[in-house]
Amino acid sequence: MQERAFGNAGDINIATGILTLNSGLLDAGILGQGNAGNININAQGAVTVTSQKDNLNSGIVSTVSTEAIGNAGNINIKSSSLTLSNEASLSTFILGQGNAGNISIQTSDAVELTRGFIASSIGTGGVGNGGEINITAGSLSLTDSSEIQSRVEGNDDRQPGGRGNAGNVNINVQGNISFRNSRPGESNGIYSDVDKGAIGNGGNVTINTNSLEINDGSEIQGSTRGKGNSGNIIINARNNISLDGRNRDFFSRIINNVQQTAEGNAGNIQITTGTLKAINGAFISSSTNGKGNAGNISINAFDNITFDTNSFSISGVGNQGVGDGGNIQITTGSLLVTNGGTISSFTAGVGNAGNITINTRDNVTFSGFADILKSSGGIVQSNSEVSTYGVTNAIGKAGDIRITASNLLLKDGGQLNADNAGEGSGGNIFLNVGNTINFDGIGGKGLPSGLYTTAYNGNAGNIQIETGSLSLTNGGSVFSPFLEGKGNGGNIIINARDTVIIDGVSKGVTLSGGEIVDFNSGLFSSLLSGKGKAGDIKITTGSLFLTNGAMISGETGGQGNGGNITIDARDRILIDGVNARGSFSNISSTATSTAVGNGGNINLTTDSLYLSNGGRLSTSSFGQGKAGDININSGSTTLDNPGFIAAITYSGDGGNINLNVDKLLLLRRGSGISTSAGTAQSGGDSGNININSRFIVAIPKEGSDIIANAFTGTGGNVEIKSQGVFGIEARPKPTEKSDITASSEQGIAGTISINAPDTSSIQNSFTELFPVIDTNALIANSCISRGTKRQENSFTITGSGALSPNRPGVSVSTYTTGEVRGVETTSRPWKKGDPIIEPTGLYRLNNGQLLLSRECSN
Repeated sequence: MQERAFGNAGDINIATGILTLNSGLLDAGILGQGNAGNININAQGAVTVTSQKDNLNSGIVSTVSTEAIGNAGNINIKSSSLTLSNEASLSTFILGQGNAGNISIQTSDAVELTRGFIASSIGTGGVGNGGEINITAGSLSLTDSSEIQSRVEGNDDRQPGGRGNAGNVNINVQGNISFRNSRPGESNGIYSDVDKGAIGNGGNVTINTNSLEINDGSEIQGSTRGKGNSGNIIINARNNISLDGRNRDFFSRIINNVQQTAEGNAGNIQITTGTLKAINGAFISSSTNGKGNAGNISINAFDNITFDTNSFSISGVGNQGVGDGGNIQITTGSLLVTNGGTISSFTAGVGNAGNITINTRDNVTFSGFADILKSSGGIVQSNSEVSTYGVTNAIGKAGDIRITASNLLLKDGGQLNADNAGEGSGGNIFLNVGNTINFDGIGGKGLPSGLYTTAYNGNAGNIQIETGSLSLTNGGSVFSPFLEGKGNGGNIIINARDTVIIDGVSKGVTLSGGEIVDFNSGLFSSLLSGKGKAGDIKITTGSLFLTNGAMISGETGGQGNGGNITIDARDRILIDGVNARGSFSNISSTATSTAVGNGGNINLTTDSLYLSNGGRLSTSSFGQGKAGDININSGSTTLDNPGFIAAITYSGDGGNINLNVDKLLLLRRGSGISTSAGTAQSGGDSGNININSRFIVAIPKEGSDIIANAFTGTGGNVEIKSQGVFGIEARPKPTEKSDITASSEQGIAGTISINAPDTSSIQNSFTELFPVIDTNALIANSCISRGTKRQENSFTITGSGALSPNRPGVSVSTYTTGEVRGVETTSRPWKKGDPIIEPTGLYRLNNGQLLLSRECSN
């Protein structure tokens, strides 16, 4: 038995040109009570430490052994280069009581580790703090299962885990740092750990370099499995950082985590560089699966960031975790996430998922999907996305997503998701994009490109978009549903300075099971079941275009009401067309057959509203509730070929339609405005229709209708205020002509009130009186010249005029429109091809004649 020694060990000092240590050991440790010695090596050339014989590893060490009391010594190396190979090591550690020494390496050229180790640790049974590892070099490479580590080791069957804080690792490299590993299943990288059974905090890892490459399953890791926090990871690379490739067991990665047995918080990951690229499954992550919070991830890349081919950045709470996920913040010139790349935060335990914030000067793109081979042998498809989510059985809120960019593109399944399948609310999504946002196409999961906020047992998050223009094409969508339980659907708020374009349906996509799916492009807010209210949709823009089956939809299938849809389009709203699936472009608010609540209201304000080729506005109830109201304020409204505005219920009351038009309401080719109740041949009163328009025009034979009908309930009231109603008439029941009806099949009919001048005489005057003048020529070539004007360029006409002053029941006004001279016949009759100058008004002559003409300009 070796006796315990008392006293300090001496130092080892070596000054040389070149130092080679081959299967040898420099040891300045202690076994008893006292301090270990320092080891100082100063070489003008290279220092090489390698092992050649089995079970005889070369090393430079300074230790405090088991039961010893004292501090380990420092190891200082100055040389042109340092090489550690074949399991050679530099180490300082504590197995007894005391602090580990520091390791300092300074080289002008390379530090190369090939199956080499640099370590500072508090061992099992050790009490004290670990020493720091400081490396300053021209370049640094870690190859084939090499490690730089700072650790508080855990317990074993004989002794408790270490007690104390691990040391920091500080690396300053003028050139490049490279991690490569050709030994699958073996670790290769930099580690700062607190092991299971240990008590203490992990050290920080700080790296300053020109560029950093992490390849072949290599890693930079901070973790805690014991009681204590893991350290921070701070990387500054002036030029670029790349993470590439994987081996059979490890992905290339930068991670910081709280593992299942731990009580403590994970450290933060902070990265600053010119460009960052992660490909082939590489990732950056911070997580907690124990009791504690995950750390934050901050990436600042001046030029650009790329996550490609299943690479990702993630922060989460695992299924055994109790704590909050960390936030992810990305600041860069442009961001590209493609081929299944993701940026995500999640909760699968008890705690909230972190928020994700992305700020770019230029563009953000999420595009495409990739196949992932599962451990069970199956293949799943992963879309490129930003996501915050809660999984089933999780308790906590999904995080928010905020993106600021010049342009945003989500293509071929690119998505922004803030979902929660557990107990808690979905996250909010906020987009501030200066120029354009485009959501286009379908991804590998059969899901369209777009935004999604959902919740099962909590409120779905809100979606708020600020941009110049927004386009949703080929199935691109914005979707905010509440799915079940108790909670509300999220609101969708869009402010687009110029345009909102929603177009078409996706092309058929074949899923892995052979199913072919496609989706309408659209905005959707819904309450699918449970208690709560569907979210509102609010759009403010210059122009809104819905074409080829595109949709804006609010829906309730539960006990709450559907959301309201409010659109303020400064210039125009166009709703047009049908797609190959037979879906018409529409804005709709619906209470489904399972709904108890009412459908939401639709409110539109625009200068021009145009519904054509099946385009429609509708509120409907197929359940117990009432259909919502439709409120329109426009400069002009056209329904054509056909277009429809409808509020319909199966059994409940129909919604009201309120239409205020400054100029013209035009109904063409079978178009209609209707509010109907009891379409399932049951009860319910029809809603009312209120129209206030300067002119209302329809073609009698085209069957365009204004209807407020019911089946067993009361027909609705139709109230029309206009300066002229042409081509459509009030009738007791619908006919093949253009009708205004307020009937009930088995109940009481509603009332029709039309406050408009009698225009029948104007219509008859051109068809029944003797054609003493050519009315086409009058419209095309003549004008009205008032007496106060000069007679130049005027026209006169003789005869009795086109309109007789002696019509029964028509009084001649005692007031004239001004002194009007007659007009002469034109120099020649108007012929086809001559320009037609439209009339501007209806003029009454002194004798009672009415002329449809224009006022002369001179």
